[in-house]
Amino acid sequence: LELVTRRRLESSRARCGEPCAPFTSHMETFSVDGFDAHEANARVGVWVFNNVTNAAEVKRALMDGKLDVTLLNSTSVAAMSCIELACYKARVAASRDGLVTKALHAEVVFCLSPSRHISESFRRFGGDDSSTSLIVCKFDPQDGDDGALRQLIAGDVVKFADKAPHDAATLRKWYKINESELTLGSLEDAILSRIAIRDVA
Repeated sequence: LELVTRRRLESSRARCGEPCAPFTSHMETFSVDGFDAHEANARVGVWVFNNVTNAAEVKRALMDGKLDVTLLNSTSVAAMSCIELACYKARVAASRDGLVTKALHAEVVFCLSPSRHISESFRRFGGDDSSTSLIVCKFDPQDGDDGALRQLIAGDVVKFADKAPHDAATLRKWYKINESELTLGSLEDAILSRIAIRDVA
């Protein structure tokens, strides 16, 4: 299963370049594996903001329906591959009318979490009022999205590689990863396995 997951991600990256090819100067993108490029919601834009000072305002815009994106706390995301796999799972669920959260962007947060509890998933992985580093993901991004997000979010737009470091200890606890497992592979590999098998375990 882990090998299949890796192949899906490698295939996705091969279609848009490695690392994710820039759509604008402030956004990185990837294609959702298994879906034709011309299909709706087959492409995802990713922005990373450090030194955010208005997370509460951003979260309020999301809750009020003024912002249709996936909002993540950067420290809760180990790697871009985790976002890619969560987006793939969310897109598959949508294609089967099986969204648990009833909204595609919200489903990404749920798919990223090892827990099947929606509220816990958002508490752990969704940006909160005190977040100072945020990741924003959007299916089918448009040219105007970059400027709109930069206007809304008070922070520094950076490349994904320069995002705030993830909290490895907390992620090991949430995903129930022991030290011995990390002698056989990376934290990223272990998390990808948990994301991939959560709904079939």
